[in-house]
Amino acid sequence: MKKLTYILSAFMILTACQKENGVNLLPEGKYPLIISSVQMMDDVQTRVSENTTNGMSSQWDGGEEITVQLSGTMDDGTSYTAEGKYTLNDDKQPLIPVIEKELYWHSTNNGIVTAWYSNVAASDNTITLGSQAGGLAYVLKAQPQNVTFNTSTTLTFSHQLAKIRVLITGTANIENATIKVKGHTQGTINCGTITRREDTKGWITMKRSSYSNGTICYEANVIPYTEYMLYKSAFQVITQYGETTTIDLDAGVNVSEKGKIHTITLTVNNRP
Repeated sequence: MKKLTYILSAFMILTACQKENGVNLLPEGKYPLIISSVQMMDDVQTRVSENTTNGMSSQWDGGEEITVQLSGTMDDGTSYTAEGKYTLNDDKQPLIPVIEKELYWHSTNNGIVTAWYSNVAASDNTITLGSQAGGLAYVLKAQPQNVTFNTSTTLTFSHQLAKIRVLITGTANIENATIKVKGHTQGTINCGTITRREDTKGWITMKRSSYSNGTICYEANVIPYTEYMLYKSAFQVITQYGETTTIDLDAGVNVSEKGKIHTITLTVNNRP
C-alpha cells in the first residue's frame, strides 16, 4: 500500500488583520484553511479502495471525509487547536469544507497542521475491523507539518493498518467460502494514531478480492503493533455448507509493520 500525498494550501489575504495588546488576531470565521488540491503519487484518481490491477496500492474514489487539525499560538503565547472536516471531490478540485465544520486560522503566526481519515471510525473514535467482507477497513494519517500563514505545504498520508492477503490452493471449492483471520477487532483512533483494545481479539472476516492481473485472494486490514505475530490456528475457512476448518501455519508471520502487505498461501483440500 503506497503513501498518499495531499497538497495543502492556505492562501490568505492579510488585510483586515487586527492587532490587540500585541496579539495578531484574525476576525472569527473569516480566513478558512483551504485545501486546494489532492494528488496521488502514481494514480490520478481520487472513497479509498485498492487499485483494480493487482491490489498493491490504494486510491481515493471521491466523497471521503477527511479530518484536519490546525494548532497555533498567538503573540502572547496563548495556544489554540481547531478541527475541521473536508470532503474530496470526484473531479479533484479544491476540497469542500463540511458545513458547520469549517476550519479557520486564529492568528497570522505559523501553525501545525495534520489530517487523518478512517472509514471504520465511530463518533466515539472507536474503530471496528471485525467484518471486512463488504470492504476493507482504512485508517490514514498525515504527519504534522509546520505551516506558514499565507503559504502552502504538502502533507503525506500513510496507512496505519497492515494488510493480510491470503492465497488459496488445494482441491476444495472455496468460491463461496468465508475466510477469517484472528486479530484485534476493535481499537481507538486519536488524531490518526491507533491504539488496539486488548480485550477484543477475535475473528476478522476477510474480503474476497479479484484483480485484473488474475489474482484471486482474501484480504483484511489489521491493527499492527510490536511483536504482533500470526501463529498456528490463525485462520478459519467456512464452506458454503457451514463446515469450518481451522488452518494451522507452519510458522509465525510478523505483521507489525503498518502499510505493508503480508501474503500467506493456505492449502485447503476436500475432506476425505
